Amino acid sequence: MSTFIRPFIKILSIATLLFIAFVVYMFTFDHWSFDKVIDVMIRFSIIGSISLLGLFILYKLFFERLTHELYRIASGKVIQEVVPPNSQVSGKKRSGKDSGTIGEARLLKERLLRAEKKRLKQLSYILYMYDMKRVTNYFDQHYRDFFVSSDFRIKEVFKSALLNEDMFINEQYKNKIDPKEHYFSWKHKSGKYVPDIPFEDGIVPGGKSYLDLLFEFVMIYIQYNYVQNFLMTNQPTIEDYSINKKTGRINKLFSKKFSQNYIRIKEDHPMPLPTRGMVIETETGIYYVNNDTAVAEDINKISGIKEFHTVFGHLFREMLWYRSITQDHKRPIKTLRELFEGYIHVFKLKFKATGEFTRAVRSFKIFRKKVRIFFYRVRLLFPKFKWQTKLYNKWIIKNKKKISCLEQKNLKRWAKGYIIFFKGIYLNEDDVSKKVKWPLFGVTKDTSGSDYHMFGFKQTNRIKDCFGLYNTHFMGTVREAKQIIHSMSFDDVENWKTQTPDYESMSSTNYSTFEELMKSSRLRINSKKLEQEANRRDSKKRWKKVEAPNLDHLEEIELYLSAVDMGVLTNDDLIYFGHEYLELSKDDLVKFITIEYNNLNKYEKPEDKTKRLYHARINLLKNTKYIPNHWIYNLSNTELENVSVDLGLITEEQVNQSRKDDKRFNRDKVIKTLNQVYLDFENPDSKKGI
Repeated sequence: MSTFIRPFIKILSIATLLFIAFVVYMFTFDHWSFDKVIDVMIRFSIIGSISLLGLFILYKLFFERLTHELYRIASGKVIQEVVPPNSQVSGKKRSGKDSGTIGEARLLKERLLRAEKKRLKQLSYILYMYDMKRVTNYFDQHYRDFFVSSDFRIKEVFKSALLNEDMFINEQYKNKIDPKEHYFSWKHKSGKYVPDIPFEDGIVPGGKSYLDLLFEFVMIYIQYNYVQNFLMTNQPTIEDYSINKKTGRINKLFSKKFSQNYIRIKEDHPMPLPTRGMVIETETGIYYVNNDTAVAEDINKISGIKEFHTVFGHLFREMLWYRSITQDHKRPIKTLRELFEGYIHVFKLKFKATGEFTRAVRSFKIFRKKVRIFFYRVRLLFPKFKWQTKLYNKWIIKNKKKISCLEQKNLKRWAKGYIIFFKGIYLNEDDVSKKVKWPLFGVTKDTSGSDYHMFGFKQTNRIKDCFGLYNTHFMGTVREAKQIIHSMSFDDVENWKTQTPDYESMSSTNYSTFEELMKSSRLRINSKKLEQEANRRDSKKRWKKVEAPNLDHLEEIELYLSAVDMGVLTNDDLIYFGHEYLELSKDDLVKFITIEYNNLNKYEKPEDKTKRLYHARINLLKNTKYIPNHWIYNLSNTELENVSVDLGLITEEQVNQSRKDDKRFNRDKVIKTLNQVYLDFENPDSKKGI
């Protein structure tokens, strides 16, 4: 396309310079006054601006698509003839690595198909002595016989076809060409002397046999008409598709599935790679990670992947293209990186010729219909329009349908546009991702001088060539498998409890670095726990040595003091009232003191012990006229609740529910109720709930 645009730009530039020179000449020799010069320049600017605007609109409406279609054809030529066939592709996320590579394959396929079609037509004229109609009819019926591996087997099938069809010789040449001699000279004496009927091309000594050319025609014919696939990938990719307009059925042609076994040539695996086409291996930064010594050993000495890339051109006769895709060009293993013939770095992508004018008009129509829907809904807010609700809803749905149709047209128009991938092509790994220059017109520009180590490449594709043909998140299969196995959703994940998490919470995150940092601290924590456990065991041993003394021979005052020591009574009980006012029986004192001595031999939590002592004290004092409000007032709210539960004034469920509902605790009411309970212990019917 640059052939058409560059002359136009040059002519416009030369015309502008000549006009300026003419104006300067006229002003210098006093032919024009200064006012005349200003007037001419203004007119020239107005006319020039209107002309350029008209040309721009004309270009956007009619010639932009033609320009990019020509760029697209030129891009296919560069991919086939300039870009190294065995290359690594790199680039940042969303830069267009995968879509650009799929676009490459699409352009290459179209170019090779055009070349095959052209070659078939050329050979059909060269092979004048054969009945080409018989040839095509026969191989239309027996093309599946050629779907075998190895050239030897294919040639055997071809020889069988020649014998069955009498060499396909045309009726006009059966008297001039002996089929048996023609076949014998080709099969048994090929390469030893010039065949009986040679095709002189000026390069092959003695010329080529016409049967060799017929074999070439048959192979290209079958490949062109019956080998639909061109791509082999390690991620599912739609290579081509067609839509039946009558039924709406979509026929999708998916790419062939790539396996790493196909390139492990030192091992006993088949190599069913395409004879012409492209292999795309994506996410190689994961599969061939550069810090994995096992992968390095496998590539260098075991699998034969290294040798595959070394003799790549020989294996596939320069008719196979290989693309290895990764985000960072240094991430795959170095041994593999050094084997590529070239490196492609995708910098960015841009969309062109997407119908900005027509889409803008439709977008304005969509805006108008959205405004209408808004006013319909506003009207329905007023009572006087309520009776028209059904009619307004009908209008709203009708406008939504029109918006949907306009949106579809806009997207279809956009999809008919073009996408440009700005790539850098490098022959040296150290140059990858260096900034390159892209041409203003055309598709390539050399940016490395005479050495030609790198150049800028503006690859142009149709948008439909690249998008919607593959799953951009195909590695999501890993997550899906995890979810199926473990059935743990996001809602099941535990929330953090505080801003300063404890060791157990942080340890559950399972970061090896955190575990390493906490290693010494964890040892100290464990040793502290062991020490506490040892102390607890020693305490248990000491408790087991405690024996209840003989309390029967003690005086009453000694029993009261022992009850205080064991926690059954308090000092306040004796100080404020004296033991004679308590009127406790000696048997009750002996009983509860003995119970406390026995409990010393058991391990007990402090809160459980406190609760038990409350219960013991209440049972000891309930048969007295003593009102223990001097200790009731000293109790906390929680302790008051526990005493109330012990007395049966309220249940634990009610206490828990009140705490959960965050109800206010009426302390005075509780104390008053407890005092009343102690006064009326002899009358069980006097107990009332709080």
